[in-house]
Amino acid sequence: TDSPFERLFRRVTLPQQPVPPAASGSIPPPETARPAHTEILEPFQTTISPAAITPPAHTEILEPFQTTISPATSTPSSPPYSPPPPTAQGVSPFLDTPSRTVEGFTTGARTLDGRMLGVYQLLYEIGRGGMGRVYLAEDTRLGRRIALKLLLRSSTRSPERVRRFEQEARAASSLNHPNILTIHEIGEIKGVHYLATEFVEGFTLRQIIENRSLTLIKIVDVAIQIADALAAAHNANIVHRDIKPENLMLRLDGYVKVLDFGVAKLIERNAPSAELPSTQPFDTQPGTVIGTADYMSPEQARGIRVDHRTDIFSLGIILYEMVTGVRPFIGATPTDVVAALLTHEPIPVTQRLSGAPEALHRIIKRALHKEREQRYGSARELAADLKLLKQDLEITARNTQRPTRPPTQRATQPPPPNRATQPSAQAAWQSAPLNQSQAMPPRVAPHTSQAIPPTGVSPRPAKARVKDVPGTVRVSKRAAAAREGKWWPWILLMFALTGLGIGVWANYFRTPDKVVLAIMPFAAQHLSGGNTPLSQEDEEALRLVLSEGLHESLMQRLGTLPKLRLIARNSVRNLKQGLPINEIAGYLNARHVLTGRLVTRGPAVTVSLELFDGETGKTEWSQRYERTLNDLHTLPEALSAGVAEALALRLNTVQTARLARRETINSEAFTDYLKGRLAWQQRRPDTVKASLNYLRRATELDANFARAHAALAESYAIAPLYNLMSPMEAADAARAAASKALILDAQLAEAHRVQGVVAYQYKWDFPAAEKSFQRALQINPNYAVAHQEYGSFLTSVGRYEDGLRAAQTARDLDPLSSASQTNVAAAYYFASRYQQTVDECLGTIEFNPKAAGAFKYLGLAYQQMSRMPDALEAVQQAATLEPQNLELRAQLACIEADAGKSADAQARPEELRKQGIPQYRLAT
Repeated sequence: TDSPFERLFRRVTLPQQPVPPAASGSIPPPETARPAHTEILEPFQTTISPAAITPPAHTEILEPFQTTISPATSTPSSPPYSPPPPTAQGVSPFLDTPSRTVEGFTTGARTLDGRMLGVYQLLYEIGRGGMGRVYLAEDTRLGRRIALKLLLRSSTRSPERVRRFEQEARAASSLNHPNILTIHEIGEIKGVHYLATEFVEGFTLRQIIENRSLTLIKIVDVAIQIADALAAAHNANIVHRDIKPENLMLRLDGYVKVLDFGVAKLIERNAPSAELPSTQPFDTQPGTVIGTADYMSPEQARGIRVDHRTDIFSLGIILYEMVTGVRPFIGATPTDVVAALLTHEPIPVTQRLSGAPEALHRIIKRALHKEREQRYGSARELAADLKLLKQDLEITARNTQRPTRPPTQRATQPPPPNRATQPSAQAAWQSAPLNQSQAMPPRVAPHTSQAIPPTGVSPRPAKARVKDVPGTVRVSKRAAAAREGKWWPWILLMFALTGLGIGVWANYFRTPDKVVLAIMPFAAQHLSGGNTPLSQEDEEALRLVLSEGLHESLMQRLGTLPKLRLIARNSVRNLKQGLPINEIAGYLNARHVLTGRLVTRGPAVTVSLELFDGETGKTEWSQRYERTLNDLHTLPEALSAGVAEALALRLNTVQTARLARRETINSEAFTDYLKGRLAWQQRRPDTVKASLNYLRRATELDANFARAHAALAESYAIAPLYNLMSPMEAADAARAAASKALILDAQLAEAHRVQGVVAYQYKWDFPAAEKSFQRALQINPNYAVAHQEYGSFLTSVGRYEDGLRAAQTARDLDPLSSASQTNVAAAYYFASRYQQTVDECLGTIEFNPKAAGAFKYLGLAYQQMSRMPDALEAVQQAATLEPQNLELRAQLACIEADAGKSADAQARPEELRKQGIPQYRLAT
């Protein structure tokens, strides 16, 4: 039977609102516009349940696999992490599927996750295409993660597909270059062909181009790496023939990887250059040519023999697109694109973007020459020109960003004229992320000063010397005036101006303070009227879910902005309701206060936001957002973008795109996600169990909902605390869910935090734990919980001062939270600073008399100070406040034994064992 919590938030099927047909050529409003390539999903979102969707006929791939004996997968009835069933997604070409970031990946009903293929253990699917699937797998021999491409048995009936599969392995494995995907092994087991490659963690160049997040210098650097990789391939007589953004990946450390040599061609060193028709079949489909129309060369389009210069042309197209945001040859159909490619010249980059370097225009123009004899003779030659361009850009950027010393009266002459040292619009443009709306670089006024004379002119004329008169004392008029006191006002003015100048100069170089914002919990209200299928109980639950969930979602999105410091949720929720705005800002030390109000009326949902000045309490901005129950999933990006704009935060292109990202297109999945998060926050056995159920459903409804996978990982991570799962089972499930979330979105701080918790608390992999915590805080510096856990980790490994600083940072972000205050006390305790531990705990208890954690560390500190009666009283109070916390009762037994109450201490282990405390906790 369902728990009371589950009954309260039972799943309700929302009615579908009829959508009027759009007029031909109409464009949906910005707030309701769907992301590209989602129209395929529409018939399957609500009308067909996920279980009813028939997966592709890929079941024959299961036969060669044997199940593992891992404890996490030994119980088929309740696996720790079940991948979602398939959804109706577009199928991308198999060998075009990136090994790290796959848009729209799905898994089949008969999953291979956890199975073995030879020495490879399949973890989960990360890609699918017409020829097979791509899995993240672990090489059990070497203990490393790899990408495993599996060719379907049905595909092996086509000799052409097998040839392409093997050709990719042969072509790429013959190359040894840091910018080319490494092939580990190719093989066949019981009719299943497989290809093991390195696992690349990063983003496709297509995603990077769409986000418009690269500066000009980085664009040139990416092009250099691609050119170097092509030079290595060409030196081995291999032509890629399908260079395009989907086949290029940018790793998280900045390295570019060239993928997919499935259509590569081996060429002769002395092959004739005559344009003869190729006898080699171009593709698996008759009448087509090898390559992608948008990125192919003229010789590919015409079906004549190609050489290494075809890759140079494709790279020229990519470079043009990275700089301008559009391709040089466009058309409504592939045929139109080919026609433009063969007959039209591209618009110069200097016309599309004013201020673009002339050298860049010359490089692109030469790479895109229709006559290959006029192109670069080799990729190495192209790379050399790109490296020279990058050097010039870096020199100009460095000289421009260096602050110019203000002119002083001691200056005698300006520096000699040098174009490289003069501020320029081009330098400002090339060091900032490019954007399509950026038609020209910012204008920079000429830097002149009348205080600096022209070159070669003395700053002031030399005074004629007067012969000294013997026997007399010369007193200047200035000295005489000073003696008379006439110059004192001028001297005071000089000191005042000097001080003002120093202040202005210091302020110029001072790092701007972060904007401190407190987002108050959203108020929820229901207006009568409107037709809704929900009961009164369900309406009340839905309002609670939406108000809490949207509040958390807004904080998660805004927390990633480096110019903003958010007061954590625990602190804003602990404040008494109804306080004036200026008092709220004073308690939380916030510059701005944001309030929200959620109103439901039938199927309509309205969210009203209001931003206040924390000092005056005056309204600075307000906005209403109206939705229905069927498009709730569009609210998070609208709310976060509106608040960021209201705060006048200067966001770069990546941050803007991040806020505008739509995390799911399924409103029902979004609602289940919000229910799961609210259940997780209650921290009781029944609510944690309910959160697991809701979040599993959310990932089933939308397999690409990255934040739902991350939330599921968080629920798995705390499940052992409530005896819902064994620690190792929960650890494996949490790590798998977090990894899946990061496959979909590498910028989820919550998923990185869970990986840190698993590595630290369950696996004892301390280097991996620290790396994950640091990555989470790098993404979201406002993540108070991550600061707390990172501080606990640092303290446990003996880095007490670092741990204390992390705990204090968490307290600054969450000043009214008992947990953050207790964390500081814990840091003092583990550093053996017991009196400071006592002081911190007493302060926390005065603020919150029900803070069990504060009583716990107060008792532990008293124990170390040999104040046993006080220690026993404090820990007993902690156990009374949290009777379900078996760990506190175990610690009470330790203190009872230390205090000489051996009979009570000896009785507790058996009592705890009967109540289900894990053996390892009982032992420790």
